[in-house]
Amino acid sequence: PLIKIYMKFKRVPWYLRSYKKIIYIVSKVFLKPVDNIFNFTLQARFKRNLINYHNNNYKINGDYCFIHVPKTGGTTFYRNLLPIFKENLHNFNFPYDSSFKTHNPVNKSADFKKTKYLTILRDPVERVYSYFIDVLTNRKHSLNHLAKKGLETFCMNAWEVKNVYARYFSGNIFKDDENHYSIAIRNLNEFYKIFNFHNLNKDIDIFLKKEKNLKIDLKNYRTKKYNKIISDSDREIIEKFNYLDLKLF
Repeated sequence: PLIKIYMKFKRVPWYLRSYKKIIYIVSKVFLKPVDNIFNFTLQARFKRNLINYHNNNYKINGDYCFIHVPKTGGTTFYRNLLPIFKENLHNFNFPYDSSFKTHNPVNKSADFKKTKYLTILRDPVERVYSYFIDVLTNRKHSLNHLAKKGLETFCMNAWEVKNVYARYFSGNIFKDDENHYSIAIRNLNEFYKIFNFHNLNKDIDIFLKKEKNLKIDLKNYRTKKYNKIISDSDREIIEKFNYLDLKLF
Protein backbone atom coordinates (compact mmCIF):
# COMPACT_ATOMS: atom_id res chain seq x y z
CA PRO A 1 0.00 0.00 0.00
CA LEU A 2 1.05 3.59 -0.67
CA ILE A 3 1.00 5.47 2.64
CA LYS A 4 2.06 8.67 4.34
CA ILE A 5 2.78 8.62 8.07
CA TYR A 6 3.36 11.63 10.27
CA MET A 7 4.66 11.74 13.81
CA LYS A 8 4.93 14.36 16.52
CA PHE A 9 7.96 15.14 18.65
CA LYS A 10 8.34 16.89 21.96
CA ARG A 11 9.30 20.52 21.71
CA VAL A 12 12.90 21.22 22.67
CA PRO A 13 12.88 23.03 26.06
CA TRP A 14 13.56 26.76 26.05
CA TYR A 15 16.75 26.41 28.09
CA LEU A 16 18.27 23.98 25.57
CA ARG A 17 17.33 26.26 22.68
CA SER A 18 18.81 29.24 24.55
CA TYR A 19 21.99 27.34 25.34
CA LYS A 20 22.49 26.53 21.67
CA LYS A 21 21.91 30.14 20.61
CA ILE A 22 24.42 31.38 23.19
CA ILE A 23 27.05 28.92 21.94
CA TYR A 24 26.52 30.12 18.36
CA ILE A 25 26.70 33.80 19.30
CA VAL A 26 29.83 33.42 21.45
CA SER A 27 31.62 31.40 18.77
CA LYS A 28 30.70 33.90 16.07
CA VAL A 29 31.76 36.98 18.02
CA PHE A 30 34.99 35.72 19.61
CA LEU A 31 36.26 32.84 17.46
CA LYS A 32 35.19 33.57 13.89
CA PRO A 33 37.55 36.59 13.52
CA VAL A 34 40.52 34.46 14.64
CA ASP A 35 39.52 31.67 12.25
CA ASN A 36 39.35 34.11 9.35
CA ILE A 37 42.89 35.37 9.95
CA PHE A 38 44.72 32.12 10.64
CA ASN A 39 42.62 29.54 8.74
CA PHE A 40 41.71 27.95 12.08
CA THR A 41 38.53 25.99 12.86
CA LEU A 42 38.02 27.16 16.44
CA GLN A 43 34.39 28.09 15.87
CA ALA A 44 33.51 24.66 14.53
CA ARG A 45 35.41 22.91 17.35
CA PHE A 46 33.76 25.04 20.02
CA LYS A 47 30.27 24.18 18.77
CA ARG A 48 31.19 20.53 18.25
CA ASN A 49 32.43 20.11 21.82
CA LEU A 50 29.61 21.97 23.55
CA ILE A 51 26.65 20.78 21.47
CA ASN A 52 27.96 17.25 20.95
CA TYR A 53 28.23 17.40 17.18
CA HIS A 54 29.97 14.30 15.77
CA ASN A 55 29.87 12.69 19.20
CA ASN A 56 30.46 8.91 19.52
CA ASN A 57 29.41 8.64 23.17
CA TYR A 58 25.71 7.85 22.92
CA LYS A 59 23.34 5.01 23.71
CA ILE A 60 21.09 3.50 21.08
CA ASN A 61 17.36 4.03 21.66
CA GLY A 62 16.02 2.04 18.70
CA ASP A 63 16.34 -1.23 16.82
CA TYR A 64 17.92 0.53 13.84
CA CYS A 65 20.73 3.10 13.88
CA PHE A 66 21.51 5.18 10.80
CA ILE A 67 25.08 6.52 10.56
CA HIS A 68 24.69 9.73 8.59
CA VAL A 69 27.89 10.85 6.92
CA PRO A 70 27.44 14.47 5.71
CA LYS A 71 26.34 14.90 2.07
CA THR A 72 25.31 11.29 1.49
CA GLY A 73 21.54 11.71 1.30
CA GLY A 74 20.88 11.30 5.01
CA THR A 75 18.25 14.04 5.21
CA THR A 76 16.21 12.31 2.52
CA PHE A 77 16.63 9.04 4.40
CA TYR A 78 15.50 10.45 7.75
CA ARG A 79 12.55 12.48 6.55
CA ASN A 80 11.15 9.54 4.64
CA LEU A 81 11.89 6.72 7.08
CA LEU A 82 11.71 8.23 10.57
CA PRO A 83 7.90 8.71 10.40
CA ILE A 84 7.62 5.03 9.46
CA PHE A 85 10.07 3.42 11.88
CA LYS A 86 9.39 5.97 14.65
CA GLU A 87 10.98 4.85 17.94
CA ASN A 88 12.59 1.89 16.19
CA LEU A 89 14.97 4.22 14.33
CA HIS A 90 17.55 5.75 16.67
CA ASN A 91 17.06 9.47 17.21
CA PHE A 92 20.21 11.31 18.34
CA ASN A 93 18.04 14.05 19.81
CA PHE A 94 15.51 11.78 21.54
CA PRO A 95 12.85 12.54 22.78
CA TYR A 96 12.85 15.77 20.80
CA ASP A 97 12.56 16.35 17.07
CA SER A 98 15.86 15.21 15.59
CA SER A 99 15.93 18.36 13.39
CA PHE A 100 18.07 16.10 11.24
CA LYS A 101 21.21 17.11 13.17
CA THR A 102 22.26 13.50 12.96
CA HIS A 103 25.93 13.57 12.03
CA ASN A 104 27.43 11.13 14.52
CA PRO A 105 29.94 8.32 13.95
CA VAL A 106 29.57 4.72 15.07
CA ASN A 107 29.15 4.78 18.85
CA LYS A 108 31.99 3.46 20.96
CA SER A 109 29.73 0.83 22.56
CA ALA A 110 28.35 -0.43 19.26
CA ASP A 111 26.68 -3.84 19.43
CA PHE A 112 26.09 -5.02 15.87
CA LYS A 113 24.22 -8.11 17.03
CA LYS A 114 21.71 -6.07 19.01
CA THR A 115 21.30 -3.07 16.69
CA LYS A 116 20.76 -3.00 12.93
CA TYR A 117 23.19 -0.38 11.65
CA LEU A 118 22.45 1.41 8.38
CA THR A 119 24.38 3.90 6.27
CA ILE A 120 24.70 5.40 2.79
CA LEU A 121 27.90 5.43 0.76
CA ARG A 122 28.62 7.98 -1.95
CA ASP A 123 31.61 8.40 -4.20
CA PRO A 124 34.10 10.19 -1.87
CA VAL A 125 35.18 12.74 -4.48
CA GLU A 126 31.59 13.74 -5.19
CA ARG A 127 30.79 13.83 -1.49
CA VAL A 128 33.68 16.17 -0.67
CA TYR A 129 32.99 18.44 -3.63
CA SER A 130 29.31 18.66 -2.69
CA TYR A 131 30.26 19.53 0.88
CA PHE A 132 32.71 22.17 -0.35
CA ILE A 133 30.07 23.84 -2.55
CA ASP A 134 27.53 23.68 0.26
CA VAL A 135 29.89 25.44 2.69
CA LEU A 136 31.05 27.92 0.06
CA THR A 137 27.49 29.10 -0.62
CA ASN A 138 26.55 29.32 3.07
CA ARG A 139 28.04 32.46 4.60
CA LYS A 140 26.89 31.41 8.08
CA HIS A 141 28.75 28.09 8.01
CA SER A 142 31.64 27.78 10.47
CA LEU A 143 33.99 26.70 7.65
CA ASN A 144 32.92 29.25 5.04
CA HIS A 145 36.12 31.25 5.54
CA LEU A 146 38.16 28.22 4.43
CA ALA A 147 35.98 27.43 1.42
CA LYS A 148 36.30 31.01 0.17
CA LYS A 149 40.08 30.54 0.02
CA GLY A 150 39.81 27.60 -2.33
CA LEU A 151 39.34 23.85 -2.37
CA GLU A 152 42.90 22.98 -1.37
CA THR A 153 42.89 25.30 1.67
CA PHE A 154 39.52 23.85 2.60
CA CYS A 155 40.76 20.25 2.38
CA MET A 156 43.96 21.01 4.25
CA ASN A 157 42.19 22.49 7.26
CA ALA A 158 38.75 20.86 7.54
CA TRP A 159 38.70 17.30 8.87
CA GLU A 160 35.16 16.89 7.51
CA VAL A 161 36.61 16.41 4.03
CA LYS A 162 39.52 14.11 4.93
CA ASN A 163 38.75 10.38 4.97
CA VAL A 164 35.46 10.87 6.79
CA TYR A 165 34.28 7.33 6.04
CA ALA A 166 37.33 5.93 7.84
CA ARG A 167 36.66 8.29 10.75
CA TYR A 168 32.90 7.76 11.02
CA PHE A 169 32.82 4.00 10.63
CA SER A 170 35.77 3.43 12.96
CA GLY A 171 33.99 5.60 15.55
CA ASN A 172 36.88 8.05 15.94
CA ILE A 173 36.64 11.33 14.04
CA PHE A 174 40.13 12.36 15.13
CA LYS A 175 42.00 9.54 13.37
CA ASP A 176 42.27 8.65 9.69
CA ASP A 177 45.16 6.20 9.54
CA GLU A 178 45.44 2.63 8.23
CA ASN A 179 44.53 1.17 11.61
CA HIS A 180 41.28 3.09 11.81
CA TYR A 181 40.59 2.26 8.18
CA SER A 182 40.79 -1.43 9.12
CA ILE A 183 38.42 -0.85 12.04
CA ALA A 184 36.02 0.96 9.72
CA ILE A 185 36.03 -1.94 7.26
CA ARG A 186 35.49 -4.43 10.06
CA ASN A 187 32.54 -2.44 11.40
CA LEU A 188 31.00 -1.94 7.98
CA ASN A 189 31.03 -5.70 7.44
CA GLU A 190 28.70 -5.91 10.46
CA PHE A 191 26.20 -3.33 9.14
CA TYR A 192 22.69 -4.56 8.45
CA LYS A 193 22.30 -2.50 5.26
CA ILE A 194 24.55 -0.21 3.20
CA PHE A 195 22.64 1.97 0.75
CA ASN A 196 24.11 3.22 -2.51
CA PHE A 197 23.71 7.00 -2.85
CA HIS A 198 23.80 6.70 -6.62
CA ASN A 199 20.84 4.31 -6.54
CA LEU A 200 19.23 5.54 -3.33
CA ASN A 201 15.56 5.60 -4.29
CA LYS A 202 15.62 2.03 -5.51
CA ASP A 203 17.62 0.85 -2.50
CA ILE A 204 15.17 2.46 -0.08
CA ASP A 205 12.22 0.93 -1.95
CA ILE A 206 13.76 -2.54 -1.65
CA PHE A 207 14.56 -1.97 2.03
CA LEU A 208 11.03 -0.83 2.91
CA LYS A 209 9.51 -3.71 1.01
CA LYS A 210 11.65 -6.14 2.98
CA GLU A 211 11.31 -4.57 6.43
CA LYS A 212 7.77 -3.16 6.38
CA ASN A 213 6.16 -4.46 3.19
CA LEU A 214 5.53 -0.83 2.23
CA LYS A 215 5.91 1.44 -0.76
CA ILE A 216 5.96 5.21 -0.28
CA ASP A 217 6.21 8.38 -2.31
CA LEU A 218 9.89 9.00 -1.72
CA LYS A 219 10.74 12.70 -1.65
CA ASN A 220 14.27 14.02 -2.08
CA TYR A 221 15.43 16.78 0.28
CA ARG A 222 18.24 19.34 0.30
CA THR A 223 19.28 18.79 -3.29
CA LYS A 224 21.26 21.75 -4.57
CA LYS A 225 22.03 22.66 -8.13
CA TYR A 226 25.69 23.21 -8.91
CA ASN A 227 28.21 22.33 -11.57
CA LYS A 228 28.68 18.63 -10.90
CA ILE A 229 31.49 18.31 -13.44
CA ILE A 230 34.56 18.23 -11.21
CA SER A 231 37.75 19.45 -12.89
CA ASP A 232 40.79 17.19 -13.02
CA SER A 233 42.73 19.55 -10.76
CA ASP A 234 39.94 19.62 -8.13
CA ARG A 235 39.58 15.86 -8.33
CA GLU A 236 43.31 15.45 -7.74
CA ILE A 237 43.16 17.67 -4.63
CA ILE A 238 40.25 15.72 -3.16
CA GLU A 239 41.82 12.34 -3.92
CA LYS A 240 45.04 13.40 -2.17
CA PHE A 241 43.18 13.95 1.10
CA ASN A 242 40.82 10.97 0.79
CA TYR A 243 42.93 8.00 -0.24
CA LEU A 244 41.49 5.83 2.56
CA ASP A 245 37.89 6.67 1.70
CA LEU A 246 38.51 5.92 -1.96
CA LYS A 247 39.92 2.55 -1.03
CA LEU A 248 37.00 1.89 1.32
CA PHE A 249 34.40 2.91 -1.27
